[in-house]
Amino acid sequence: MSAIGVVLLTTSAAAGLVARPRQSVGTAQAVFDEATASLGRAQAHEAAAQAESDRIVADRGRLSAAQVELAGRLDGARRRAKAMAVAAYVSGGPGSAPSALLSSDDLGDLLWHNQLVQSGLEHHVDEAQRYRELLARADDQVRALVDRVAAYERDRDLAASEVFWASVVLHGAEQKLTWARLGADSGGDPAADAPGLTDGWARLRQCESSGNYRAVSPDGRYRGAYQFDLQTWQTMGGTGDPIDAPPEEQDARAKALYAKRSAAPWPVCGRYLRTA
Repeated sequence: MSAIGVVLLTTSAAAGLVARPRQSVGTAQAVFDEATASLGRAQAHEAAAQAESDRIVADRGRLSAAQVELAGRLDGARRRAKAMAVAAYVSGGPGSAPSALLSSDDLGDLLWHNQLVQSGLEHHVDEAQRYRELLARADDQVRALVDRVAAYERDRDLAASEVFWASVVLHGAEQKLTWARLGADSGGDPAADAPGLTDGWARLRQCESSGNYRAVSPDGRYRGAYQFDLQTWQTMGGTGDPIDAPPEEQDARAKALYAKRSAAPWPVCGRYLRTA
């Protein structure tokens, strides 16, 4: 179960997983294989980003202490200047004053607002000037190092996002493949047709984990009867590994998650709760 599996409903690949619950085993296997390959590509991207980080550390070690110190100051100034620019853009900057005048019922509020805007603008100018001064003092090696750090951080964040979403999609594909295989073996809906399953929660467990409170997905990410990932388990107050928690605790935390986010965390099997 993904920490934010609801987003699956907004992606074309995941929407396909949810919209066609009775895929054949062959089709489900193909989707699963592609999802596995996508995760592999994302993980390779993440590894490449880490390799660049290691190279940056090695190259930094070849600089003098003065160059390293200046690079650190320049990088910090760049971050602050960027943060100030983003904050000014979000707040609307001085250009927001006319709209504030139209919406304000109190002249004091307007003057206070304009004072804050002006103060923020002055800080932004100061940070930008400080960055320019440090940049003028930096040699080509220091500038190149700072530029590489900035590029690495963008690439690292992108790779981490790719890995996360690829993992989410893979889990949906894995659920779908499991459901398709069980359906093929039983000749129908394994969770709906299995004897003794009289409510939506029992059917959800059957669909997610064959009702096994110690089930672990093949990649090790999703665990327990409700296939919690560790982040979601901890968000709901759980500690340790979900598979080590007693059934009543897993049940309680799954129901608390449902109360908070409805059936969205179970993008395929959650249909049993929606129809319960």
